[in-house]
Amino acid sequence: MDGNWMHRKSHGSDTRVAGSGGGSRDGMEARVARLEVHVQHLQSDVTEIKADVKNLYPPVVELRSGMNTSFAEQRKDMNASLTEQRKEMNASLTELRKEMHASVTELRRDLAQSTAELTKSITSVRESIGTACVWAVGLYAGLAVSLLATVTKGFGLLK
Repeated sequence: MDGNWMHRKSHGSDTRVAGSGGGSRDGMEARVARLEVHVQHLQSDVTEIKADVKNLYPPVVELRSGMNTSFAEQRKDMNASLTEQRKEMNASLTELRKEMHASVTELRRDLAQSTAELTKSITSVRESIGTACVWAVGLYAGLAVSLLATVTKGFGLLK
């Protein structure tokens, strides 16, 4: 290395620091000139990057706004769709309730009619049994009288 430069290590990198020796001014000016050119290139690159970012900002804002609007519209459409489906479901359930109520009412009417017919049949059977009992008592009484008459005649009690 050049004797006019001392070496100093900082953060793991090797950095040259101007020494106290008398180096050539021309070499330093050339280096400074190169650094100035590099800095100018860096400044122009930064300016281009800023311009690109500036040009990208409006489309990004527009895209974001469009997405927010789109999401809001999607949410609104979904809410409207869900509301419509809810209304249809409520209407269907209401119709189903009416049909079930009508069916239950008809079943109750049929059950009441069947109960009335069964009650009439039971009453008719009771009356028939009552009539049969009266007829049987009369038959038994007649049979008893004829048996008594036969026995009395057979033993000669009646002449």
